Amino acid sequence: MSIGVEALFTSALGLKSPWEVVKVELDTAKRRIDFEVACNAKQLP
Repeated sequence: MSIGVEALFTSALGLKSPWEVVKVELDTAKRRIDFEVACNAKQLP
């Protein structure tokens, strides 16, 4: 079983549905990891 890097960051950050990491970019020259978090819910309580 393979887990995607987005799912790995979602879990590492402790995000729960409907929140998830949808994009991860690694920039080794700048020593950065940038990620985009999205909410896939139509309405939050």
